[in-house]
Amino acid sequence: MANKTSDFWIKMNPLMKPLMNSPLHWLFGSRLGLIRFKGRKSGKSFVTPVGYNLFGDCIIIVLSETHNRQWWRNYREPWPMDIKYKGRWRSGAAVWIEPGSAEYVDRFGQIFKRAPFVAKIMKIEDFDVEEGLRQDQLKILLENTTGMVKYTDEKTDPGTTPGPPSQP
Repeated sequence: MANKTSDFWIKMNPLMKPLMNSPLHWLFGSRLGLIRFKGRKSGKSFVTPVGYNLFGDCIIIVLSETHNRQWWRNYREPWPMDIKYKGRWRSGAAVWIEPGSAEYVDRFGQIFKRAPFVAKIMKIEDFDVEEGLRQDQLKILLENTTGMVKYTDEKTDPGTTPGPPSQP
């Protein structure tokens, strides 16, 4: 089942890239950024806009309808990524968080508490900040192929796997 909000942002990607690289990037708030990476198999460079959430130890990039996106597949194992947020590029590594895992459930619960509108984007209409993420809501996330990638700065985690530079 298509998500109109998700479809809208996918169609906006060609416009968002130049805007996010311009001095006007601040217009899009503190939850939108760009990621830059090289494909694990192809070696091609890619830049794509993403929604993200800052945590003390990492940045979580949330995806709805992962079947409509392919870039995240590079991150089934740690892989280099650059992320541009607040006007600056940062280098690090990222990894896919397994749907349904304890970290997945915990991070979505935290994100929904911070920004309840994100729950609606993910097709959860009745999220209660006090109650947290319920099992029936987790089931909706899993059925709608919702996922997340965890990015960690090189400075934060010096043990990240080195790889090809991601600069295009």
